[in-house]
Amino acid sequence: MWWQHRRPEIIEDMEREVCGHVPKSLTNVTWTVTVTDPESFMLSAAV
Repeated sequence: MWWQHRRPEIIEDMEREVCGHVPKSLTNVTWTVTVTDPESFMLSAAV
């Protein structure tokens, strides 16, 4: 009973609440780097 009933419920809850999912109607997304600043990375990493 557990394997057929509860396990699918738990997996569905994990996908919905923790992991998320990809919508079926997802369009292509592209990213472009327009500016880079090596100084900003080094300053944010300094402790």
